[in-house]
Order: sequence, then structure tokens, then C-alpha cells
Amino acid sequence: YACRFSAAVEGSGDTPAAYDAVSGARQCSLPAAVTADAAGSVTVSRNGIDFTSAGSLTLVSYESPLVTSASPLSGPLSGGAIVTLSGVRLDGGTRQQCRFGAVHIVDGMPTLGGLALECIAPSLPTAASYAIAVSMNGVNFEDTGYAFAAYAAPNITSIGPLSSEAAGGAVIDVRGANLDGGTERLCRFGARATAAATIVAA
Repeated sequence: YACRFSAAVEGSGDTPAAYDAVSGARQCSLPAAVTADAAGSVTVSRNGIDFTSAGSLTLVSYESPLVTSASPLSGPLSGGAIVTLSGVRLDGGTRQQCRFGAVHIVDGMPTLGGLALECIAPSLPTAASYAIAVSMNGVNFEDTGYAFAAYAAPNITSIGPLSSEAAGGAVIDVRGANLDGGTERLCRFGARATAAATIVAA
């Protein structure tokens, strides 16, 4: 078995097709000399001589993505946090995805002309740190060097004092459980006023 990438892809040639016993599929490696952003057809052979079309399949190549920042780096176990990865070449390929840990995969939305990729964090099983990886084809993932910390929802049992001078400055004591999760802890007063929170007892 072999695959041939059309002349429309610079540097293309015939490559052996390996057999994947798990999926039952034949797998061909893309020649290393393929030009990024090139597109071309794929033909397959069972005898290394006669090649036939692989149908309407079109191959799209891309340059490796580079992630330079990620935010936020934490969110609830239930999922839903919109994680924005910033960098370059984040819109290549045909299916952009984010992976949290080893198996938790979600589709991504490229923005800003490939300078950012937005992924909605999935529901995660335990409060832990999950390495973030990205894929431009839904198969091959690359580590970003960033991790997402999932935390249990906080359970507040008491707050005090419940009043302060208009000038502010009162120290508000918030008590309960799961108040030490996440990477950036804030208290919000009303719609917009926020203040950094300090953990005094886990």
C-alpha cells in the first residue's frame, strides 16, 4: 500500500501506507518537503504501481502553530470557561481543536486572523491541572506549554462585615469551602467593582 500526493503539493512523492490495527485504516505520512498552505489531491495504491483517486479528499498543509499566552488558566469543573490562546498560525489546517489533559477535546474558534484561538473548557472529572494542547487537523496535537487548573465550585457559608464606609477599606471575611481553587481570586461588589482576594486558611 502507498499514497501519492499530487504535483500541486511541492515536494510531494509516494509514501508507504502503514496499517492501524485499532482503526482498521491505512495511514500515510505527509512528505516533509510539502509547502505550508498548499492543497492537493491524494491517490492510493495497493501494489505500488497503479494509483487510484481517494475520492473527493483534498489535503491542506499548514505551518506548526505557536502559542505565546493563554487566559484564563483556571475554571470550574463543570466547564464553560472561554480559554483564549494567543500566538501565531492558529487558523491553519481544517479542524482547530484544544485538548485539556490526555483525552478531553473540544473544537476551537480561530479569531484575529489566526492570532488567537478560543476554546470552551469542557467538563473535567477532578480538580487538577490539565496540560493544554492544540491541533489544526483534529488528530495531531502539540503541547502549548500552558496548563488549565479546574476547581470545584466555591460554597460560601458566611460573609462579614456586611457594611463599610463609603470610602472603602473594610476587610470582608468570606468563609466556606473550596475557596482556594483557581489562579486569580477576586471579590466583586456590585456590577463592576472588584478587589483581589487573599486566602488566609485553606
